[in-house]
Amino acid sequence: MEADEKGPVTLPVAERVMRKSFCLGSVQSLQNLEDFQVAYEKWGVEYPSILQRFSEFESRVEGKKLVLFLDYDGTLTPIVRNPDEAFMPEETRVVLKEVASLVPTAIISGRCMEKVNNFVKLQELFYAGSHGLDIKGPDVGLCASHNNSCAYQPAAEYFSIMNEVHDALVLGVEGVRGSSVEHNKFCVSVHFRNCNPEDWDTVAGIVGTIVCEFHNLIVTHGKKVLEVRPDIHWNKGKAVSYLLKT
Repeated sequence: MEADEKGPVTLPVAERVMRKSFCLGSVQSLQNLEDFQVAYEKWGVEYPSILQRFSEFESRVEGKKLVLFLDYDGTLTPIVRNPDEAFMPEETRVVLKEVASLVPTAIISGRCMEKVNNFVKLQELFYAGSHGLDIKGPDVGLCASHNNSCAYQPAAEYFSIMNEVHDALVLGVEGVRGSSVEHNKFCVSVHFRNCNPEDWDTVAGIVGTIVCEFHNLIVTHGKKVLEVRPDIHWNKGKAVSYLLKT
């Protein structure tokens, strides 16, 4: 779940939003900026910005209980070259703490849950790390649960396998300048943001080859990152549904 800017699509926005699809070394992308703009505008009609239609939003939620779900990277903090330096601004932390005192608030991230928690430093929130595969509730505040009754790890049996995958990927891409591997507990992320674009296919090929050596794993893609995770019927959307029910 990512909030994107509205209005005319300029080249910088297109570059930020456009994704490249990697599958065992092959690369697929939108053909040109015009194709992207048409798709983007169609998406904007189907999913309008609340900020642009706030009065309509207010009328539709009147009398209903609000719950806020947020991503971390690119939403609460800018995308940075070094993922270990994705620090959240203090002013954002202050606002987020206030919001969490008013409505249940959750962060759903592809990162390790503990890592996001350390970045945010707020115990009033729900956290779902590893693309929703590692969930915990708040320790204090509006929705505090002393026994953490909403804690859930639907892929717990993959813990040791993901350690093996991480070690294999570190060895696999060590010769590709600019690449890095991030262990996110139930997801292993291979970053190629700092690689030469000519090496992107190489990184994707290495990841694809290594993943094929393991069972029941899939490779998905984000913003210049390939993510290896368990092939189970669970994702960020499922995590949102789970938290809404609990």
